[in-house]
Amino acid sequence: MEVVSRAAPLLVVLDDLHRADSETLAIFASVTADLTGARILMLAAYRPSEAGEQLEACLASLAVREPVRIGLAGLGLAAAMDLVRATCTSPVGDQTASAIAERTGGNPFFIRETARLLDSESALAAATKVPAGVRDVLQRRIARLPATAQTILAQAAVIGTETDTGVLGEVPGANENVLLDAIEAGLLTGLVTEPAAGRIRFAHALVRDTLYQSLSRLRRSRLRARAGEAIERHSPSEAAALAHHFVEAGTDPVKTARYCQLAAAQAEQRFAYREAARAVGAGHLLPRPGQRHPGPGPARTGAAPGRRARRDRGAGPRPLLAARCHPRGAAAR
Repeated sequence: MEVVSRAAPLLVVLDDLHRADSETLAIFASVTADLTGARILMLAAYRPSEAGEQLEACLASLAVREPVRIGLAGLGLAAAMDLVRATCTSPVGDQTASAIAERTGGNPFFIRETARLLDSESALAAATKVPAGVRDVLQRRIARLPATAQTILAQAAVIGTETDTGVLGEVPGANENVLLDAIEAGLLTGLVTEPAAGRIRFAHALVRDTLYQSLSRLRRSRLRARAGEAIERHSPSEAAALAHHFVEAGTDPVKTARYCQLAAAQAEQRFAYREAARAVGAGHLLPRPGQRHPGPGPARTGAAPGRRARRDRGAGPRPLLAARCHPRGAAAR
């Protein structure tokens, strides 16, 4: 390489360095040690979340040479929307393209796979399904976590895209050290982030959906009920979130009716009539005495059909019969 670089500057690119074996890493470290004065630029790309002990040791040995390190984030909104449109064979509106960009966290591979799903099926499929290739990649990353971390992150997925760690700790009933170990494992692998002290957020909706869909409907129902009870203790004023969890749990019609009514009333007070309409008309009627509750329904996303919520003059909010609510910002699952 040094001989070649005498005629012209040489760029050597190594991609997916996290997959390199020990011999490759040894050669890489040896070559970079002898670049002083040579017109050679070595460019290596790797995923920090998948770096093993051998790569970490190699990077540590290179630290004395002060390599330039550049952290790559997801594509920005404009670039992500351009990639969606470039992938699809049919025109894509701004709202749909923006939703895909947000759902994928700007990951180019995830964007292309979701855009292909949009092209082959529908906007609803792109907003609710995890493409097969993306699911395989994420399941592989999740499988590297300790079993307890996988379980706790799956329980976090039931709560939502973002959750309070105090609420999360009560759902599985895990002790603090087990909970912290699970969260730190998720942070190290890039599956979750810490937007604020005491809160965790999934890196993007596809991670959350992959974990959520790994649970049986029965387990989701039980965890929904426990999540609702934990939120009741920590944040009893979050009526929309409480209504959402008790609706999906399908175990307590009385609480479901109460929190749906409160959620609609709060939405009306903010003049958020569409949210109020979702609480009133977006789901199933509560069962009559002696009837079985229909239980949690299938996955749904987006605004559900419903009439515009209205307030009778001087009579307060209309009584609620609907038992399916979708709080703002919550993934409706």
